[in-house]
Amino acid sequence: MALEAKSVLLAGFGAANQAVARALRRITTETGRAATDKTAIRAFDDCPSSESLSVAEELSVELVKSPGEGLLKELLADSEAVVPTPGMSDFHPVFDLLDSCRVLSEYDIFAASDNRPFVAVTGTNGKTTVTELTAEMLRRSGIKAVAAGNTDLALTDAAADIETELFVVEASSFQLRHTQNFHPLAAVWLNFAPDHLDVHRSLQSYEDSKALVWGCSLGKEQAEGSCSIANLDDPAVLKRAPGDAVFFSCAAEANFSVKNGWLRAEGQKLAEVAELPRNRPHDLSNALAAAALAHAAKVNLACAAEVLKDFTGLPHRLELAAKGGGVEWHNDSKATTPYATAVAVSGFKSTVLIAGGRNKGLDLAPMAASATSVRAVVAIGETAPDIELLFGEHCPVTTAGSMSEAVAAAAEMARPGDAVLLSPGCSSQDWYADYKERGDDFARRARAEAERAEQ
Repeated sequence: MALEAKSVLLAGFGAANQAVARALRRITTETGRAATDKTAIRAFDDCPSSESLSVAEELSVELVKSPGEGLLKELLADSEAVVPTPGMSDFHPVFDLLDSCRVLSEYDIFAASDNRPFVAVTGTNGKTTVTELTAEMLRRSGIKAVAAGNTDLALTDAAADIETELFVVEASSFQLRHTQNFHPLAAVWLNFAPDHLDVHRSLQSYEDSKALVWGCSLGKEQAEGSCSIANLDDPAVLKRAPGDAVFFSCAAEANFSVKNGWLRAEGQKLAEVAELPRNRPHDLSNALAAAALAHAAKVNLACAAEVLKDFTGLPHRLELAAKGGGVEWHNDSKATTPYATAVAVSGFKSTVLIAGGRNKGLDLAPMAASATSVRAVVAIGETAPDIELLFGEHCPVTTAGSMSEAVAAAAEMARPGDAVLLSPGCSSQDWYADYKERGDDFARRARAEAERAEQ
């Protein structure tokens, strides 16, 4: 799909749409358009940062601050296409005022100017881990690959490197929902659980967005020709899987599965579970998904096995932060859904759980699905009262007004053999800028407590 729009409106001007603006300017240069024929880039942002203002000036982007309905209508009327920032709520007024203006995503901007192949990863949990594993498997096999998308590196920024041969795209529902032209070489859907109901109009809308990872053409009809990889163990994913899908499973026979202590790939032994640094159930599922995606991209399975044997995990994802006094401290700050917390808790025999934050419109009840392994809870953030109510019948619960108080309370409650687990099940924006800042704060305080316990 050629990018014919001469006037593009960026709805929101944070990091993602700043990358889109850079790409649009690059496309104009590479296609040799005359200065008078440049794509006109306008943007609006309800609360632009100083960085946004600076980037807008640098890229000659007209940036409007918090436009009212009248001005928003004018901006849309003067635009042939609008690119919403990924986290913009479906309830934002811009979507009710679109009229004839096309809605595109960053992926469409990429597709308009770059025909290099890419593979894609989506899912409620595990996207970044599988993306990074797959990219490393590709690199280990000699392919110049880069992980991009819903990461610190936008896909359109990654595309500026002409040496890259294949992109591994972490595809969020936020970006997929507005995409019109998406043709991955192969794509995997890891799992599905309620999330982002503060952004999507409904749970069905969220699910429909995820399903687009297997490809769509203009008009959102399903695309053909790519390899669809699906989690056989997840009912929501399974019901949407195409008939020719490749499956992975930790519990049943599948193309990629676990059997007799081994990860198996298309009938071959891939890696012994005991040899893997990360071998909890969700780790094995992620490993199988990455191997399946890499295999679809023609990676030698021996290279995939090497990567799995070397992989010790990513920051803020069940990361061992400290040890002391017989207690382990684990940073799982990236767990921002109740489902993610339930998965994390299930991997431990006895935990002191630190949970809470800002709810994203989700039912928190699934967080307690594995409550038998939770011996005590420290409730934090805006949802502390809800966490206290949820776990109060199962175990002792205390409330903390800061991470400092939470870590101190957890240290007081923990016994030798316990794991203190920060797995919030909620977003971090009540106390922190993002989950990384929250995790770093926890880890720093956990190390101090562990050191005191050893004295």
